[in-house]
Amino acid sequence: MQRGLLILKLEDVVAEMAKKNQGARTDLNIKTNSSKGSTRKQLAKEAGMGEGVSEEVNVMIPNIVNKSQAMKIYKIGGKKMLNLLQDPTCPAIKEGRSWVINLDAFWPWLMERKQKNI
Repeated sequence: MQRGLLILKLEDVVAEMAKKNQGARTDLNIKTNSSKGSTRKQLAKEAGMGEGVSEEVNVMIPNIVNKSQAMKIYKIGGKKMLNLLQDPTCPAIKEGRSWVINLDAFWPWLMERKQKNI
């Protein structure tokens, strides 16, 4: 619930940053040059959080990707990824017609699933 509210609160900020970076190559580790500080801190500042919570920001804003980005990262085909995403224990949510995947939780979940031989 809190993650959903945070995403809604930061939606405009993320959309503005995406528009600004459109056409530019960006890494999955959301970082900017050191003179501006980290993107996570900027997002926290624009969301109305004080500077005292900068350490908590890394926990509060997970690395989130869509289905096609996760497929490229983990080298998984479309049908296999869809089967994984449809598992109720998968750390992803369906937002309309697209999937939102938490990368911080997906890999450990995938390894746990592999150990169980599902």
